[in-house]
Amino acid sequence: MVKVSVILVSYNTRELTLNAIKSIHEKTKNILYEIILVDNDSCDNTLEQVEKEFQDVICIRNDKNYGFGYANNIGAKKAKGEYIFLLNTDTVLINNAIKILSDYLDTYAVKDNIVAVCGNLYDQCNNPTTSYSKLFPSIALEINTLFFNFMHHLKSKNFHFNFSNKPIQFKGSLSGADSMLVKRHFDSVNGFDQDFFLYYEETDLFYRLIAKGLLVASVPQAKIVHLEGASEQLKEKTLIRSFTSKYLYLKKHKPNYIHAFYHYIYQATLFSRIILFRVLGNNEKLQYWKLLEKIENQVYLESKQ
Repeated sequence: MVKVSVILVSYNTRELTLNAIKSIHEKTKNILYEIILVDNDSCDNTLEQVEKEFQDVICIRNDKNYGFGYANNIGAKKAKGEYIFLLNTDTVLINNAIKILSDYLDTYAVKDNIVAVCGNLYDQCNNPTTSYSKLFPSIALEINTLFFNFMHHLKSKNFHFNFSNKPIQFKGSLSGADSMLVKRHFDSVNGFDQDFFLYYEETDLFYRLIAKGLLVASVPQAKIVHLEGASEQLKEKTLIRSFTSKYLYLKKHKPNYIHAFYHYIYQATLFSRIILFRVLGNNEKLQYWKLLEKIENQVYLESKQ
């Protein structure tokens, strides 16, 4: 019986996808798993190359780019595993992470109502990077951003990365880059909300799962490199998608009157960064924050219509 179904979603990320699959094969031992690749109509021959190099991978081709959540839902319907492991194509396993995470769920999924687990994520220079969030989108998080993400620097709080050497359980959101979920719980909430094309879909998913009285866990012994953003180049279209998803999330889970507070606090953040980089004479970062200011304001106004 398949224990874990690894689901990858690709969109014009052929080399990243090949490397991710290679690392799964190289690092995963002593567990029965399957790999399902859902391709969002790539034009770089991703599927053809995967089928050529990895005959064991179950390949599914969408007729257009339906987005991250939609594609994962398709993969989950095909999955035979007790657990589904949502893994980004821009990741590389450092160790036997799939077995480590699966073993943790075997022990604690029922005992402690754990719906999902993740490992520690590192960038390509082996620096810790965001692996989860102990808080869902909130005014507190907006204030944290305003003050240069000060909570992220409190290592003892393990706010976004597990600096302890032991698993921790909490009510929060895991990174969509490496979330292993109990499939029956995923199915119980009908998976990802397909209103989200990209960004915030995992935050919304975990918000709904936590509302059912479940918990998530971080297991630092599982280690994965995340080449963050490699599968989605930073451009204006990407920023628009991110802010659009943010306000969609707020519409679904927060009262309308509070949306303005999120907007004005974030605008204060943007204003502070623009002043900072103007003083520092860093024109590249100045233009970036000015672009953010324009796009966030535009998306906020559109969200009110």
